[in-house]
Amino acid sequence: ATARATVVDAANRCLVVGEALLGGGQYHFAVERYLDDGSPDLTFGVDGTVTVELGGPGSRGASAVALQTDGKIVVAGQGHNGTDMDFAVMRLLPDGTLDPTFSGDGKVIIPETNSLMDVGIQSDGSIILAGSVDGRFGVVRLTEFGQVDVSFSGDGIVADVPGSAHALAIDGMDRIILGGYVTDSFGERDFAVLRYLPDGTLDTSFSTDGKVITPTGPGRDGINDLAIQGDGKIVVVGRIEDV
Repeated sequence: ATARATVVDAANRCLVVGEALLGGGQYHFAVERYLDDGSPDLTFGVDGTVTVELGGPGSRGASAVALQTDGKIVVAGQGHNGTDMDFAVMRLLPDGTLDPTFSGDGKVIIPETNSLMDVGIQSDGSIILAGSVDGRFGVVRLTEFGQVDVSFSGDGIVADVPGSAHALAIDGMDRIILGGYVTDSFGERDFAVLRYLPDGTLDTSFSTDGKVITPTGPGRDGINDLAIQGDGKIVVVGRIEDV
């Protein structure tokens, strides 16, 4: 098993998500919940653990988690559709059971996407997914019921500059900030931050075109995480390859 992300809920319980290799050699989405003393929360799933098959052979499990204000748990990662990887999302009730009000069975795979890296929740309950779509910065919005939201950029999916988003934050105005890397014609990577308005268009009040690209020298550089300060400033951390 591999853990990839964590979040702490209002009861000070720690949720950890990742992947678990189960029978048949297939990776499943895995979620574990711990009490504040570090012991498994036996009221969650089976002995504190939930595993869900989401996608066919080749699926890679969960990479991100976010909590809704009602205590529901949104877990996102990658599921294999039989040909390649797609964004995959499931929503759990607070006791660890799949939420049937989300896409009918609690889980959904979004076609024509690729690698999912992060997830966030907007104030109206919309779910934002970030990663790579066709080798470009990708962002997808789902309604609170797990459907692709076509009011977002016309089809619910935005694919922008070449590269990939690795981190996501949503500010107090429901604007979407993505951090990751862009790839140039030589295959080099640089830090990139993009900001979108709630409707999925780039925010031109942010660096005039909604994009901040920071050359960081030769190498496979990129942002791994970001956070918004109380004054609205954006702090990013990542990798600069020393070559």
